[in-house]
Parts: sequence; structure tokens; C-alpha cells
Amino acid sequence: MSAPGKIILHGEHAVVYGKPALATSLNLRTTIHLSGNDGSIFILCLPSIDINKAWEVTDLELLYSTIQEGNGSIPSSPDTATLSRLRQFTDAEDGNAKDLAIIVFLYLHSQIIGSRGSLAALRVVVGSDLPVGAGLGSSAAYSVSLAAVLLVLAGQIRQIPNSWTREELGLVNSWAFEAERIIHGNPSGVDNAVSTYGGLILYRKGEALKPARGNSLQVVIVNSHVPRSTKRLVEKVKERLDKYPEIIRPMLESMEALVVKALDTMQGFENSDANVCYDILEELIDINQSQLNVLGVGHLSLEHICLLCQQNDFHCKLTGAGGGGCAFVLIRPDASKEKVKTLIKSIEEAGYMSWLTSIGGSGVTLHESMPLSS
Repeated sequence: MSAPGKIILHGEHAVVYGKPALATSLNLRTTIHLSGNDGSIFILCLPSIDINKAWEVTDLELLYSTIQEGNGSIPSSPDTATLSRLRQFTDAEDGNAKDLAIIVFLYLHSQIIGSRGSLAALRVVVGSDLPVGAGLGSSAAYSVSLAAVLLVLAGQIRQIPNSWTREELGLVNSWAFEAERIIHGNPSGVDNAVSTYGGLILYRKGEALKPARGNSLQVVIVNSHVPRSTKRLVEKVKERLDKYPEIIRPMLESMEALVVKALDTMQGFENSDANVCYDILEELIDINQSQLNVLGVGHLSLEHICLLCQQNDFHCKLTGAGGGGCAFVLIRPDASKEKVKTLIKSIEEAGYMSWLTSIGGSGVTLHESMPLSS
């Protein structure tokens, strides 16, 4: 089972003020391998964040008997007592990513497989291409792939690759959202929706998410390695809006128009000249990066990355909160392999990390048969 990460193409920060944003799946994926385990030991392994836990099945059965009883077909939030019991069981520290990953697993496993009765000894191994905390949807990819594999194991969705109905995917998405709430408190639901359904998602605060058709495009993702606070960056935009409303409010309106133009262009490849579409997308990337700098969420590292791309005749913008974090570079299909290699070399020689990948691809995917015992 695997699920993709995500990037925001356009609309960052403007979405806070009721404008639309455009997000898409990122073909850096989190993969879960599940197998039976001999004896009575249940194993959870997440090497990327140094988790290797082993529990006696009887200990999990006892734990699950003391928390709220689950129903895999009805997604639910953990009550306060359940969260407290899971934190106690894991000796969790507030905000610790490793502890939260374990708590999410235990909660979904107890609720989907069942919080009462006997459990099978299993080995669950989670691998990921996604860096943690970089704004690329790593927690959502984990939550979605975990929810899907457990729902298959419980018989709540079918064990047939690439054949899930909208209702089955909706069940995966709903359980993943509950997991995201444990991790983030009050998430928008965008990350788990993109990871579940794949492709493009148009979203606006307070409205239902709107899946959208669009071509798969090649990109380079660049990690600046600069940590940032999303909360502080959102506050910074508000401060600038309050100080210069006549300047910033029209900028937010312009960002809305840009999102609409980007979506129209991405949906127009089949009926338009592809070169013209790429020209437009590149110009929109440059415009949006400038807009985000006006809002005050740029960073010297991101400007350096954009400059490196410009010097190699590519176009780049930040994705997500800004202030560091990640950027993406659009790769035209007519760009030679040597030209792309030169770009990546210049980025990595400058001390940044990069991934050549694609956006707009498939969502959660079942790759192989699984043991039927839960």
C-alpha cells in the first residue's frame, strides 16, 4: 500500500482569506508493507523516524479493551480518555513526531480492526520518500496509507488494486482525517484528500474540496533545510494586510485570479499547444513567487534557489508556508536530461536537497495482496 505526498501549486496564504488554492499529489510516496508475524509479537517499524516497536499481542488486546470501542465503517475522533490512555501506553511527549506516529497507528488499528477480541501478530513496516516536517504532506501520506491498509485488512474495502469506489476512498479519507487531527489538531483536510484521491484539488476555506482534472507534470522539489513556523508566517501576512490594506488586499485578489488561470491551463493541455501551456505555467510561477515575496513570506534561501533555477533557464517558486521549507521547479518535457542534471547539480552543490519527481499522479494505491487475518 502506498500514498503520495502533496505540494501547493498556487494560493498559499491567500487561502486564509477565503481565496482558492490549488494542491496536487506528489509522487514521493509513503509505503506500508504488512505481513504475518510468528509467535505473539506485534511489530511496528518506521525506519525513517527511528521507530521500531514490539508489543505482545495480549498487551494490545488489554489496551484496546480500555479505550473507546471502534467501528471501522464509521470514522470517529478519539475521546479525551482514549487519547490519554494511548499517551500513557506510549509514554508520549507533547508534540513529539515519533510518539504521534505511534499513537495514530494504535488508534486506527484499535478502531478499524476492532477494540475488542483477539488480534493477529503482524509486522508493519513503513517506508517513505518524503522528508518529515518539510510541508510535503508526510503525515497525511502516512495516515492515508495506514488507514487504507487497515481497512483492507478489516474487510471494509476490497482487496482489489485500482478498483476502489468513491465511497471506499471516502472511508479511507475520513479515517485519515481523524489521524491528521491527532497529529495537527485542526487540519484543513487538504493534505489527506490529495493523498487519498491524487490529482489536483481546488479548495477554499469553508467549502467542500473539489477534485480537478489535470495533466501529470515533472518537477524538481528542493528542500531549503530552513525551518519555519507556519503560524508566525500567517501572522506576518496579517500584519502586512492590516498595515497596507489597499496594497495587500488587491494582491490577494490577484492571487485568486492566478489560481483560476493555472487550473484552466493545466486542464487545457489536451486542446491546446503544450508549449504555450508550459509558457503560461512558467510565467504564473514567476508571478506567484513575486506575490508571495510581497506578502513577506519569502526567504533568502528560497531566492537563492530561484536564482539558481533562472540561471539554468528553469522557473521556481516556494510551496507551502514559505519562510524556508520547500520550493518546486517546473520541468518542461523538452528539457534535455543533461540540462536537468546540470540544474540538480547546481542545487545540490549549493547545499540544498532535491528530488526529481512528478505531480498530479495517482492517490492511495494497493500494490499487492495482503494477509487476510487481522
